[in-house]
Amino acid sequence: MKKSVKYISLLLVFSLMSGMCACSKSTEETTSSKKKKKKATTTTTVEETTIDPIEEELETAVPAESFEDINLETDLNVTVNIDGSLGIEPGTELTVTQMEEEVIEEMGAHCTAYDITLGDYHELDGFVDVRIPYDPANIPEGQDPAKCVGAMYLNEETSEWEPVLFEVDAEKQELVIYTDHFSTYGCFEFKNEGMRNCYVSAINDYMVDKDTDVKEYLEAVKEIVDNEGIPGQKCKELMRPYLEQTFNSFAEMNLQTGSTTTYITNLTTLFITGSGLDTKIANNELTNGMNTALGKAGMAVSILSLATMALKENKTDNEIVSMYKDAVYLLASLTGEATLGTIAASVWCIDYTITEMGNYAYNKVKETLTRAYRYYMTTNNNWHGKPRTLKDWRKILKQVAKDAALNRDSAEEAIMDEIDRYCNEFWTIPDDQLAEIYDQVGSGGHGIPDAATKQAITDEFKGELLDSLQAVFGAVQRDLEFELWEEQQKRIENIRKILNTRITVDINEVRPNDRPSHYAGYTAVFSKLNEAAVTDDWKIVLDSNGGAQFPVIFIAYLLVGAPEEIWVYSPGQKIGEEEPELKVEFNLIAPKTNVPLELVVNEVYETAIVAEHMDDGATVWWYSKGARIYDQNSNATSDAYAYYMTLKGQILTGVPMEMACSGGPGTVCIDGYTTDESGAQTPFSYSADTSIKQEIIFPAGAKSAVVNLHCHTACITLTLDIVSNYTIGG
Repeated sequence: MKKSVKYISLLLVFSLMSGMCACSKSTEETTSSKKKKKKATTTTTVEETTIDPIEEELETAVPAESFEDINLETDLNVTVNIDGSLGIEPGTELTVTQMEEEVIEEMGAHCTAYDITLGDYHELDGFVDVRIPYDPANIPEGQDPAKCVGAMYLNEETSEWEPVLFEVDAEKQELVIYTDHFSTYGCFEFKNEGMRNCYVSAINDYMVDKDTDVKEYLEAVKEIVDNEGIPGQKCKELMRPYLEQTFNSFAEMNLQTGSTTTYITNLTTLFITGSGLDTKIANNELTNGMNTALGKAGMAVSILSLATMALKENKTDNEIVSMYKDAVYLLASLTGEATLGTIAASVWCIDYTITEMGNYAYNKVKETLTRAYRYYMTTNNNWHGKPRTLKDWRKILKQVAKDAALNRDSAEEAIMDEIDRYCNEFWTIPDDQLAEIYDQVGSGGHGIPDAATKQAITDEFKGELLDSLQAVFGAVQRDLEFELWEEQQKRIENIRKILNTRITVDINEVRPNDRPSHYAGYTAVFSKLNEAAVTDDWKIVLDSNGGAQFPVIFIAYLLVGAPEEIWVYSPGQKIGEEEPELKVEFNLIAPKTNVPLELVVNEVYETAIVAEHMDDGATVWWYSKGARIYDQNSNATSDAYAYYMTLKGQILTGVPMEMACSGGPGTVCIDGYTTDESGAQTPFSYSADTSIKQEIIFPAGAKSAVVNLHCHTACITLTLDIVSNYTIGG
C-alpha cells in the first residue's frame, strides 16, 4: 500500500487593482493612524509526495484507508484546519483574497473581508476551522478587544452579512470560524462590546449562563416533554440573561441615559410571561412573536447544554439521560422541531456508540484464515467493489445516526448494527463465490471456516475498524454538536431579527375630497417617552399634505418607553409645555403602522363667545371655531345640531351642513348665496321636514358665501371667505 506525505507550498500574489470590499464603504475615513489593510491574494496548495510503497500482506490489510489532517497556513495569517476524514484530494488549491479594510459607520466597526475558496469544494461533509486575524489597533482604548470583535459570512444571494459560528482566541488575536462551507468571511472590529452584541455573538456567548445548574436545563426539558414538544416558561426564563444583556447593550450605545434596570427587567418579563408592563405592546404581534421565539431559543439552549455538558459529565445519571432522550426523540417526530430533535438524537447516538466501542474486545485469528475475508473487504474487487474510506464512513455514520432519530427503540444500536452488517457482508455471498475468492487468494486448501471461525475473523476485523473509526466518531460528534450550535444560533437570531424589525409609522392627515391640509407644518411627537429617549429623535414636522413617514426600530421603540400616542402641535406651540391640538392613539404594527390625523368636528368647545336663548327652547352656541345648535335639553348629539368650522381662513371640506329640530314641515332649512368677483350672487336653498344633512357645492368663481341655518324660529348666519372652489360635505 502506498503512503503519502502532505506538505504545503505558499505563493503570495498581491493584486495591483483596488477591489470593492463586501462591506458597505463608509463616506468617512477611519480616524485610526494605523495603516489600513490593502487587497491581497494568497494561494496555498496541498500536494502529495509518494515514497517507496510498503508491501502489505492481505492478512494485515487495514479495514479503512486513513487520511492525515491538513493544516493550511497563508502569508495573510489566515489558516484553515481540515480533518483528514473529509478526504480533501491532494493538489487542491486554497485561495484567500483579503479585501481592503473598510469602516462601516452605522455598525461602528472596521471590516476586513476574506474571500476563501478551496478548489471545487464549497459545501463540505463536515466542519473545518478557519482562523482569521483581528487588529486590536481598531478597538478604542479602554475596551477589551476580545469582546469587541466578531465574524460573519456574506450571503451571496442576499448580499447581506449573516451570523456564523465563531470563537475568539485572545492569545493569538484571531477569530476561529467553524463552518461547513467556504465563502466570504468578514472580521468585524467594533468600537465597543455593546455594538458587537447588537450584531453578533461568539459561540460561547450562546451558553446563556454557564453557572446555571444542570437541574434548570433538566426542568426546562421536562417541561418540553410534558407539553408534548411545546416550550414553556422555564425555557423562556433561560433566555432572560441574554435578553436583558441585549437591551442593556443597545440602551448603553444608542440612548441618552440608558434605560433603568427596573424598566429593562419589566420589559424582559413582559416578553417572557406576557405581563410586567401595562402597555398596548403586551398584545402586539411582535411581542407575541418574541414570546414564541424566546421559547424556541430556550428549548435549543436546554437541549444543547445537556448534550454538550450534562451528558458528557453525567453519562451514568439515568434521570438526565432518560429525560434527554424523551425530549429529543419527541422533537424529532414533530414538524417544525424535527431538525433540532434529529441532530440532538444523533449526538446521543454517536456518544452512546463511542462508549460502547470502548468496551469492545477481540482476539487475533490465524492469519491464513483471514486472507479471503480481507481481500474481499479491503481491495477493489469484482465481488465487493471499492472498500469504504474514512471519508465514506464519516458520511455514513452521520446519516445513520440521523435516520435512527425516528426510531427510539433501535436508535442506540443503529450505528453498531450498520458496522456489523458491513463486517458480515462477506459471509452473506453464495458459497460458490466464497470458494472462488478463497481460490483467488490461494487459501482454497483451508476450506470455508466454520461458524465460530467466521465470527472470530469478523470480530477481529470489526475491532480494527473501530480503532480506525475512533477519530471519525470524534469528528462526527463534533460536526453534530456544531449543527446543534447552528440550530440554536438560528433561533437566537430570530430574537435579534424581531428586535431589529424596522417599522414605518405612516402619519397621514385625512382630507376628504382632497381639501387643503390643516396640519401642514405641524409637529408630530411620540408621547410619554421615558428618560432614556432623546426627544428630538422622536418628533417630525408634517409635510404640505399633513403627513410624514417615521422609521422605527422595534428595540429602540421599546427602550424609550413604547409610546402609544402621537401628539400634534401647531407651529409656535411649546412642545411638551402646552396642550397639543391633537392626540392620536396607535398600536405599533409591522411593517407599517398607519396613524390617521382627523379633524374633530363634533367636539363641544369649552369656551363660549355668545350664548342666545331662543323662544322655542333651542340654544345657539357660538364658539371660537364654529357654531352649533343644540336641542332644548342641550344634548350635543347628531339628532339636533348644525355646525360649520373655519380655520386659518379656509373652508373645511368633508363636513356637511347638518341640522335637526323638532317641529312641522319646512322648519329645517339651509339657504344663502355666493358672490363672485363681479358681485353677482347665486342663491341656494335646501329644506326638510325635521332634519337635513346637505352638501353645498359652490359654483366656480365664487369668492364669498352667506349661509343661513334655520331651525324653527332660530337662525344662524355664517359669512364665509371662499379661498378655493370645492365641496362642503362628505
